[in-house]
Amino acid sequence: MEKEIADKITHTLLGFSSGFIFAFLLWKITASKIGYLTHQGGYHFHHSLFGLLAFLFIPIFRSDSNKTFFIVGFGLGVILQHTIKERFVFITKDSI
Repeated sequence: MEKEIADKITHTLLGFSSGFIFAFLLWKITASKIGYLTHQGGYHFHHSLFGLLAFLFIPIFRSDSNKTFFIVGFGLGVILQHTIKERFVFITKDSI
C-alpha cells in the first residue's frame, strides 16, 4: 500500500517536472521562432492548451494508474508554467 502511494506521488512529480520543462521550452521556441503558429483566425492559442490536452489522454491510460498520475502531473506542470510566465489563460482574441 505504501509503495503504491509512493509510486503515485513519484509519477505525479515526474509528470509535473516534465510538463513544466516542456512548457518552458515550448514557450521559448514559440516566442522566438514559430509565434505565428499560435495566432490563427484572430485568436491566440496559448501553450497552456497542451496542459488541457494532456487531460484528454487520461481515459486511455486509466487502467495504469502510474501513467494516469504522470499525465495529470504533466498537464498541471504545463498550466502552472504558463500561469507563472503569462497568466491563467488558454485562448484570447487578438487585438487589432
